[in-house]
Amino acid sequence: MATYGSVEDIEAYEATAFSVILVCVDDSRFMDNSIVLEIGALVRRFPKVPVIVQAKLCGFQQILSVLQQGAHGYLPGNAGISVCIEAISMALAGGVFVAAKNLHDIQSILGTNHHQSKRLEMFTRREREVIEVLRQGKANKTIAYALRLAPNTVKVHVRNILKKVRATNRAEAIYKINAMFDEIA
Repeated sequence: MATYGSVEDIEAYEATAFSVILVCVDDSRFMDNSIVLEIGALVRRFPKVPVIVQAKLCGFQQILSVLQQGAHGYLPGNAGISVCIEAISMALAGGVFVAAKNLHDIQSILGTNHHQSKRLEMFTRREREVIEVLRQGKANKTIAYALRLAPNTVKVHVRNILKKVRATNRAEAIYKINAMFDEIA
């Protein structure tokens, strides 16, 4: 771990020197948009290195502008070390981290609840019935018994559900589906 005084100081190094870059931003730097441009330059200079921004100012516009520049995360200024570690882990795995509170604010601004309900329409009636029991962590045989289906039919529905939510296993599918259902409620 190393500390630098400015984005320009970092740009002098080779990409192999970093596994992740965490930029702590003084809120006043958002006023003239210069930091957003510097973050964009940093992302372009180190395209394979995730860049995460931490700032006290966590407004929709600041978060959106940083993410549009290619940053892999936005942390509130008061984020603890465990949250920072989670954000870094997610960025290294190829994901994008935004604190839950900020994500909720962004979703309400963008009106994604309507979008999420539309996403549930991608499932057939039978798949939605399977999802209800699948969310309870039940095995295929139990789902088959509960819904009066053949176990192989349940396997087909589960496989189709996995494809539709782009999950590689049941646990990931349940996680993604729970997120969809929770946002609709």
